[in-house]
Amino acid sequence: MNTKTILGLTFCLLLSLVFAASPISEIANELLKETYVPMEQQVNMKRQFNFNNKIRSWNLVSSSSPKDHQYIHLTFALKNSNVEKLKEIFNTVSDPSHPNHENYLTMEQVAKLTTPSSENKQIVIEWIKSIPSAMIKSISKHENFIEVLMQVQHVNKYLKTNLSTFIREDNKKQHHIIRSTNGYALPKKIANVVQFVRGLTNFPIKFKARKVEQLEVDEQFKVTPTFIRQRYNITVSETVSPQSSQAVASFLEQYISASDLSTFQKEFNLPKVYPKVYGPNEDNNPGEEATLDIQYLTGVGYKINTTIFSTPGINNITQQEPFIEWITFIQSLGDSNPWVHSVSYGDIEYETTVEYAQQLDVEFLKLGVTGRTILIASGDNGVRCNDNGNQFQPEWPTSSEYVTSVGATLPSSQNYEESTSWSGGGFSNLFTTPQWQKETVKAYLAQNSIPATSYFNVNGRAYPDVSAFGIFYQIMFKGEWKSIGGTSASTPTFAGVVSLLNDLRFKAGKKSLGFLNFWIYQHVSKVPGAFYDIVVGRNGVYPCPGFPATKGWDAISGWGVPNFAVLKHLALLK
Repeated sequence: MNTKTILGLTFCLLLSLVFAASPISEIANELLKETYVPMEQQVNMKRQFNFNNKIRSWNLVSSSSPKDHQYIHLTFALKNSNVEKLKEIFNTVSDPSHPNHENYLTMEQVAKLTTPSSENKQIVIEWIKSIPSAMIKSISKHENFIEVLMQVQHVNKYLKTNLSTFIREDNKKQHHIIRSTNGYALPKKIANVVQFVRGLTNFPIKFKARKVEQLEVDEQFKVTPTFIRQRYNITVSETVSPQSSQAVASFLEQYISASDLSTFQKEFNLPKVYPKVYGPNEDNNPGEEATLDIQYLTGVGYKINTTIFSTPGINNITQQEPFIEWITFIQSLGDSNPWVHSVSYGDIEYETTVEYAQQLDVEFLKLGVTGRTILIASGDNGVRCNDNGNQFQPEWPTSSEYVTSVGATLPSSQNYEESTSWSGGGFSNLFTTPQWQKETVKAYLAQNSIPATSYFNVNGRAYPDVSAFGIFYQIMFKGEWKSIGGTSASTPTFAGVVSLLNDLRFKAGKKSLGFLNFWIYQHVSKVPGAFYDIVVGRNGVYPCPGFPATKGWDAISGWGVPNFAVLKHLALLK
């Protein structure tokens, strides 16, 4: 019996006990008479549903309303317990100067610490169950995400929505979703314990790998696993610790081909390794993003046990938002979770909500306190520039202070490497500058070449933290060689480097590196040669000027690209 089945049975038992104890058929109707609270707040203080019939390529179908009896999929996120305590533990186990450094918790300990209180779970369960047509599909292992199916008519009535149909065409394929045009609200008693409900106002988006045409590729700079090893002084061992593991997130119908991966591995004399896949995979329908991720995570993270967390496309009935599905996969694995996670997906920060970002941050914290590393692509749109040309638009969740953000560089015949003009970087409008970064950011902002501070939040979390090659990657895709790039290339590459460092530590009887940034900013950055500093490049997007690459840390390349020959010694000293 698998974990999900056990959880489902446990959940059903809990429901039966709750409902046997008290009649609940009228709770939802009774709360209709109470005060309702509007939910979720956009980071830029504008509600996402003020859209003039179009949001992010999704068009409102005004001539067709969803049928009342049609079911849609919702995810109720309950507020976590002891979040401040979790943050305190995260800081102590991640900081090399703290006595509790590397005293990681288990995933079970984290679950017990953060699971919502029994009272909070009970009231939400009772309310959902009392709504006609509502069916609870599942509950996450940490009991903070509840998946529900509910008919349109009852969502409109009990969550105060105005559900409408939206359509988008992508590669000649039509996608339909149902979303609310006026936001949503919950009864005050429910709103007090629910962080958000996903599937009502959010519109999906993802990074795409940045294509580079074959004719643009300089033969001496074709990026392959062999090239990366030589460039970054990477040495690999034929024996790998059984503890070593890594994973890649593959969202929104991005699948891999076994034959493509096998051909790639054979071409570069790599061991034949096929990852474990959680979620769907259509071998005959691979995606460039997933192909790039898996070929270079396994190509650099030599012989490391690898997992893919795959999610299907957005579907009103059967699927949920990909970040949440990724999190529930991770929760279900407990302590068998991979030690390193590479994520090449994200969003514009202002398109998320404060509540959603806070909930995802808690999940990042959970991974960090258990000694796991999360690396997220900084994006392929430079600083982004608003429509008025007077403000930068940061990316998310790469702007979270609990992940390591990865930018992109390109090889150069004059400089060792240069930053690409499109490498994402900047300052968050949502998260403040973390303590471990304040000294670095202060020094960077003191330089004369920095854009006017009216363009960005000087008190925000600055990103990226590190970089790696982001261009001219050679992948085997549908039986043909392609050249491709993006921060979705640099991120799995850097993740592979971290996996190799972990492997060295495991063999030496040490623990995993865990959250990297305390270590990088406080120690690694002060060691000459640990990173190759990137001093050329700027990520402006007309008419916005962007941030320059400079000596030391900068908001386009971070601390630079890795020098494994030095990093491996530092990792063993940590």
